Amino acid sequence: MKKLQNFVYKFIFLLFLLILFIFICSMSYSKAVFKNISGNFLRLHIVANSNSTEDQMLKYQIRDNVIEYITPYFENIKTKKEAIAVLENHLAEITELSSKIVEDSRIQLQSFS
Repeated sequence: MKKLQNFVYKFIFLLFLLILFIFICSMSYSKAVFKNISGNFLRLHIVANSNSTEDQMLKYQIRDNVIEYITPYFENIKTKKEAIAVLENHLAEITELSSKIVEDSRIQLQSFS
């Protein structure tokens, strides 16, 4: 009985070491992958006027519409530099789209008042 108990303890200890090893390896791998791709991300950041529900909803509406508008232009993009160039080339349209959404939102709010 004592041998079985020792075996179980050793087994649990080895299992714990194996899980710890897998965790450390996966963390190292994730860190290496993220380090390699982190320079290739382009982040769209839209700031709401406040933390009110209405402003946050407007922010998400603008974000969704901008992403929908710009996505077709990103189909053949391979680098972050190319993506930035596309955004710069369409900045006027993106600004106009965003302004229209804000204006439409104001009109809707006024009609409810």
